[in-house]
Amino acid sequence: MKLLFLLVVVAWVVPLSAQTTTSNDMIFSSRQCDPVSCVETAGPSTQTESLVSFNGVCTGTQVPEGINDYILVEIGEPNACNAAYFAHSEVDIIRTELLDDCDDPYYVDTARFTGEVWNLAGGVVYHGEEDLGCDGGESSPTAFGEKPC
Repeated sequence: MKLLFLLVVVAWVVPLSAQTTTSNDMIFSSRQCDPVSCVETAGPSTQTESLVSFNGVCTGTQVPEGINDYILVEIGEPNACNAAYFAHSEVDIIRTELLDDCDDPYYVDTARFTGEVWNLAGGVVYHGEEDLGCDGGESSPTAFGEKPC
């Protein structure tokens, strides 16, 4: 009798413990940059620009229109600088693992748009960035340094 009771309890508890909720990843199902490398550096020059455009389709329902944006760094606009600089634009994809309410992992992709101006020695004169996520999150644009001319 005890054995039968034990089998009934195990047969009832094991399926309950095996039930898990499925999480909904919010990642890029497709993405494309122009240029394809998602990185462009121009210069050194007293008047130049670098541009990277990004188009990404997100899974999930938070950002149904996807993420379509670009990063443009201009040097010497409208007038040329007195010294030469590099213009650098880049888009990076950051995948973050998070836990839902049941401690099940899910993933969120974020596109980070970065623009920099470098001096001839490669030092950063200006840095700016903004994040756009497949979960609908958006960071405020951050910047440090000053764009020359």
